[in-house]
Amino acid sequence: MVVFFFFIAYAVLGFAGIAPLPGGGKDEENIYLGSVVIWGTAPSVAISDVIDAAGFEKKVKVSYVQKNTATFDRDLTEALANGVGPDIVLLSEDLILRYQNRIQPIPYATLPIDRFKALFIQEAELYLGNDGIAALPLTVDPMVMYWNRDLFSSAGIINPPTSWSQFIDEVVPKITMVDYGAKIKRSAIAFGEFDNVTHAKDIISLLILQAGNPIILVGADGALEVVLEERFGYDVVPAQEALKYYTQFSDPSQDVYSWNRSLPLSESAFLSSDLAVYFGYASEYKEMKRKNPHLNFDVADMPQREVGAKQKITFGKMRGLSVLKATKNPNAAFAAVMLMSGPDFISTVSRLMGVPPARKDLLSKKPEQENALFYQLALQSRAWLDPLPETTSAIFRGMTEDILSKRANFADTIETAARKLENALRIKR
Repeated sequence: MVVFFFFIAYAVLGFAGIAPLPGGGKDEENIYLGSVVIWGTAPSVAISDVIDAAGFEKKVKVSYVQKNTATFDRDLTEALANGVGPDIVLLSEDLILRYQNRIQPIPYATLPIDRFKALFIQEAELYLGNDGIAALPLTVDPMVMYWNRDLFSSAGIINPPTSWSQFIDEVVPKITMVDYGAKIKRSAIAFGEFDNVTHAKDIISLLILQAGNPIILVGADGALEVVLEERFGYDVVPAQEALKYYTQFSDPSQDVYSWNRSLPLSESAFLSSDLAVYFGYASEYKEMKRKNPHLNFDVADMPQREVGAKQKITFGKMRGLSVLKATKNPNAAFAAVMLMSGPDFISTVSRLMGVPPARKDLLSKKPEQENALFYQLALQSRAWLDPLPETTSAIFRGMTEDILSKRANFADTIETAARKLENALRIKR
């Protein structure tokens, strides 16, 4: 069975454009391997219809089931416990560690690390583990900066900011309006609070990553280490610097005061032209156009630590296909994953989902209109190995609340968060 799997897997990799085709005849192409079921939270129209049109049924019958994001983990846990789970899951980057022990990785003998790195974006390397590849990536949804052209032009600002310092030096002074009662009438940037800032955890993560801290580091032996408190050669602890920048905009004593918890959700404020910039994802573009077709906005790169930064980084939400250990048909499951990692399949899925592909060969092709920027940002996308998404979200919320309520200073806040992250990592294990 193992030998058969490697032979079939390598052949399918060749058909998917991932590995060179092995020598020999065509007999293995005609082997029908059976049927498999995939669970994921991506829209069914973006997966099922493409599967139906791909012609995989000659080798493997693939069925996709769209699950609710809020109940995905519970549904999967219960299904696996009852022996009725799927064969494959469409796994996001923040669930890699959570499902690590339930995944059957692709051996490096089948797909070598150097070949994987040559094929997929850098963020995809989060899927690389000691025992193999946890998932083959399909798409990445990079964070972008949406900006209100009318508010910027009315303030006399020609271009959107390219560095975070420009918000302090120019954007906030010219756009944010605060009355004498400290009531914010119009805001340049929705930073500082947590609950009414859409994607707050991802934004804070991005600031920490841009500052030079990976949050959780993977050692040479594969061991995971929380490094939130580390300096990494900098004079100031990067995580402290990032948190200080983020929270200052919700501190009434600061000149850049621009946001507080009484304001609506940042996405809503942007759509009503009460917020100059909104940090969202590429996948939100069409929906924002639909929600307010009269809003005069554009899309720009995520600001960086400094103008002309050598390494540009944005946050990216990635999806990849993983085979579960509980599958009753591993040969068919691996074949399906590899077939669905081919350029034609990924290209169509990414187009229907409105997000860039995770394959670098597809990113090298010039897309249409606004997607050109999204493709560029796909290559800049990064993330971190999140042990327990709901738990870490509460940890990040706690960091902002500790600072804004003045319960703790920055050093103590980061230290507390680091201890909580370590505990989350232990629970996950």
